[in-house]
Amino acid sequence: MGLIMTFVMILVFIACTVGITLSIKNKNILNKPSWGILISLVFQLLLFTLFFTEVLASFPKVIAHLLWWGAVLSGLIFGIRDFKNNLITSVLSILLSVSLAGLMFLMLAITSM
Repeated sequence: MGLIMTFVMILVFIACTVGITLSIKNKNILNKPSWGILISLVFQLLLFTLFFTEVLASFPKVIAHLLWWGAVLSGLIFGIRDFKNNLITSVLSILLSVSLAGLMFLMLAITSM
């Protein structure tokens, strides 16, 4: 199951990259995204992959929470900061941050029952 989810997450990453590249009609309008937002996107996609392949469960709980909330906060901060420069990557980063936060709140709600 973990290999299938890894393959699916790689396909999602490729689809997002191709979609961002093809959605721009005028290349002069696009500004290059900052390194911070690119690193944040890679970090968020890595956490999604680790979560769905259940590798994240083998990490110590404190480290997993720090990585998780670090990815959420960095995605939101860089997404909002880079919003005027590159709209597409910023919206993608903000959406990934919100979905990561939603998954964490769902996990906390399920484990507290």
